[in-house]
Amino acid sequence: MQNNTICSRHNYLLSEIKYLKKQLKTNKLTLEESISILNKISSEIKLANKSAQHMEDRLHEYKNAVESLGFERKKRFRFRNSTKENPR
Repeated sequence: MQNNTICSRHNYLLSEIKYLKKQLKTNKLTLEESISILNKISSEIKLANKSAQHMEDRLHEYKNAVESLGFERKKRFRFRNSTKENPR
């Protein structure tokens, strides 16, 4: 799963967690098998976090590049289903 998107990693993690929960409820896994699955999940979480950080860094670079051209961001965000504005 090295070069997958964040979403596919997320889906993989959810499926592994669902599988682990089902197997634990029915006592079909040994402790070692459970630990192995948890280790895989942990590794994927680390990769997903790393990918997400790279994406955040790129977005920050793009924003800085656009602002260096003289553009300003004046858009205000709104929370979903709310009239409150984002306090940023």
